Parts: sequence; structure tokens; C-alpha cells
Amino acid sequence: MRAIMKIVKNTFSSIVAAINGDIIMTPQIVDAINAVSELRVPHSWLYDPSGAEISWLSPSLTAWIKGLIDRHFQIWNWLQKERPPSFWMTGFFNATGFLTCMKQEVTRQKKAQQWSLDEVEFSSEV
Repeated sequence: MRAIMKIVKNTFSSIVAAINGDIIMTPQIVDAINAVSELRVPHSWLYDPSGAEISWLSPSLTAWIKGLIDRHFQIWNWLQKERPPSFWMTGFFNATGFLTCMKQEVTRQKKAQQWSLDEVEFSSEV
């Protein structure tokens, strides 16, 4: 989350500095200005230089920013308050890793009863 926030901040700082004439207007800055003006998510917010996806895909900039705010809210409340009674699974960067951690935690809690990680099963209520 910090990495994405840093990229967004650096992008906007670069845009402002380029418009003010403090730095050279690079093609990446021009692309970011065009994307924001067209309500598209800038490429640098979605992919790193190698082309690997670093954040979530959204159809528009407004949906992407809403996702950023919602993800920040979920993580911040979890860290500052307590474990929530439910989780927004698509809000995690690595939902599979989160589910694996849940299985490991349950297995550790049931260690005295000799539970095996392979025997722990997921269930959910809607």
C-alpha cells in the first residue's frame, strides 16, 4: 500500500513541478497528465517498468481512487483498532496469501488438539 501511495504522490508532484517549469516534461509525465485528464488510471500506477502488475485494475480513475481509499480504510482500521469481524477480500493485494495465513493461524490455535494444516477447511457465510 505504501508503494502505491508513494507512486501516486510522486506522479502528482512531478506533474506540478513540470507544469511550473521546475523539471523537464518527460513522456511519462505527459502520459500521466493525459490519463488523469481523461479519467484513466496512469500506466505507472498499474504496472512497474518490467510490466508486472503492482495494483488493481479499474475501468476508470474514479473507481481506482475509490479502491485506494477503501483499501487504506480497511488496513488502517485493522491496524489502529482491532481485527474486523469480516474482511473485504478483493481489497487485499494478495488474497490467497491472506487465506493461507488464516489457515496457519487456526492450526496454531488448535495445536493442542493436533490439528493439521492440510485438514483445515474454509467456510463462509453470506
